Amino acid sequence: MEKEPPGRVRYLTDEEFQKLHSSCPDWLKPIVMVARHTGLRRENILSLTWKQVDIWKRLIVIEHTKNGERLGVPLNDTLKDLFVELSKVRHIRSPYVFCRSDGNRYVEIKRAFKNALEKSRIENFRFHDLRHTFASALVQKGVDLYQVQRLLGHKDGRMTQRYAHLAPENLRDAVLKLDKVMPEKSYVTNQSQSVD
Repeated sequence: MEKEPPGRVRYLTDEEFQKLHSSCPDWLKPIVMVARHTGLRRENILSLTWKQVDIWKRLIVIEHTKNGERLGVPLNDTLKDLFVELSKVRHIRSPYVFCRSDGNRYVEIKRAFKNALEKSRIENFRFHDLRHTFASALVQKGVDLYQVQRLLGHKDGRMTQRYAHLAPENLRDAVLKLDKVMPEKSYVTNQSQSVD
């Protein structure tokens, strides 16, 4: 497993992701899309079997994550549609969602991913950063850090805290909710009274 520097958060904007995705070879596009929409690690995606994907319950279940725990990741509409399409062209003898024509799963995608990055002129980015892209997009859209932590499968909230700075508006919105607690202007004192 790749080690990442502590606190490193490199993510793509929606526009950059579109450029990257369109630069990928056809076989890599769904792998990159799953990474972007689930936050799953590369190995979890490459070893994903059809038994782990429940299209109708809209759920991917990873039995053993990096931290040894079970993780359920809900499928959004984009991924539900993607898995429906992939199931239509499923390799009949392979249990793997992403496999070669011989039914064996993809083991290494580094070269193809690197070529797609070069073609899309995206620098200083690794496949693992799609996990950051997933988390960053959720936080920027107002998703609670605790929910992001659970989706990423982080045992410790400190790992998820690295995304907190991406949502200053969420913090502002949180304190603005207190405005509704006090009656309007009830906190203003009568200024005609003077204190001697």
